[in-house]
Amino acid sequence: MKPDRIPQDVKPDIISIDSHRFRINYDVPQQITDRLYDLFERDDIKYEDIPDDLKEYEVHDPPENKTEAAGSSGAR
Repeated sequence: MKPDRIPQDVKPDIISIDSHRFRINYDVPQQITDRLYDLFERDDIKYEDIPDDLKEYEVHDPPENKTEAAGSSGAR
């Protein structure tokens, strides 16, 4: 769905391209959001094809705390 067809109060803040997530709208310049949408609409897009300046908007999950992941809180 193109950005001009999305209701103003329900714009997404993440778009997924080739299994990578990118921030869009809100704190992202409209020009960047538009370029990411253009790439999103291509069927043949690969991560390697995404320009480096757009990769700056990729969402990276923080590393998991291994102690919490194992179910131990460390409290006694």
